[in-house]
Amino acid sequence: MKQDIKMEPLVSFMVSPAGRALRVAVGLGLMTYGISSKQKNSWILSLIGVETFAAGALDLCFAGPALGTSILGKEIRQALHMKHGFPQLGSTASSWTHA
Repeated sequence: MKQDIKMEPLVSFMVSPAGRALRVAVGLGLMTYGISSKQKNSWILSLIGVETFAAGALDLCFAGPALGTSILGKEIRQALHMKHGFPQLGSTASSWTHA
């Protein structure tokens, strides 16, 4: 089954080293704020932070299935012809094939 990867620039950024680092940093920030805040429902931010941190650290893209691709960053980079998180020159990533 062949599917086009929707929102390719967003997915490419999310699985790139910069995107992963940003998700880790944002996750840590949300966890820190949620834990240190005295507000009533700040624990919700901590949970969102844990998910965001884990996705970046474990190379997962939880939005992948909704965007027409895998949840695994490595598989997404292969489908987008990215090497070490960066697009290769002359590559065209227009489809995703599920095995």
